[in-house]
Amino acid sequence: MGYSKLFKSRYSVLWLLIPLIALVSIQFLGVAQGNIIEIDDEVKGQNVEKNEDDYKEIISKTNLNAFYLFSTSGISSHYAHKFHKRRTSSGERFDMFENTAAHRRLPFGTILKVTNLSNGKATLVRINDRGPHIQRRLLDLSYASAKEIEGLGLAKVKIEGFLRGKYNISGKMSKKYYYAYSLINEPACIPVEIISKIDSSENFQDIYEKLKSISNFPYNENIFLVVDADKDPADAETKYYLARVGRIKQDKNLSRL
Repeated sequence: MGYSKLFKSRYSVLWLLIPLIALVSIQFLGVAQGNIIEIDDEVKGQNVEKNEDDYKEIISKTNLNAFYLFSTSGISSHYAHKFHKRRTSSGERFDMFENTAAHRRLPFGTILKVTNLSNGKATLVRINDRGPHIQRRLLDLSYASAKEIEGLGLAKVKIEGFLRGKYNISGKMSKKYYYAYSLINEPACIPVEIISKIDSSENFQDIYEKLKSISNFPYNENIFLVVDADKDPADAETKYYLARVGRIKQDKNLSRL
């Protein structure tokens, strides 16, 4: 009988402990799940900071686009094999595989963002020739430029750009300004303090090729091709830069450049 009472007593205690153990287990799991949620939120927060930099807000607060950016739309055409390696109006040899264009009046060396309005595809070009010679056409694109925007033949395009060296912006503002171009953002006239230069070249095509190669990565959406706003495009020492714009910070992804 003594053993039976002892067994019943221990059995009763066990039944009392089971709900307590279950309660503790549930609380423990809840804490564990809560920690997982917090970790996920933290990781998400890091991703937001990494991929959604505040560069757009910074640009909108500092750019002088209202004063210096011009844009218009019209029909573009393209030229290719027939003129390949011939002299352009600027004296350069035309290369159908480089990103150049002909315009009737814009200064040689002017950089334009050209967007195909039918599909949203964009390219950057440098003016080095005169044309088109057919009325009611806005721009004659090189073969490479037209192909990039799927605009071989005739296309309805929007062009955006700046007139470098014309306004002495740095003198007026007492700080250096740059014209910045992107394939996914509107061009911007921005101050030097929000720019971190990554690479440079005296060859427009070299820097543009690097910009194209990295523009598809979300964490590179704030990288622009930039040029000194007050440097005349005809200057032989003109430099083109690849630069990160906005919140300037170390970024391991720059090693991809």
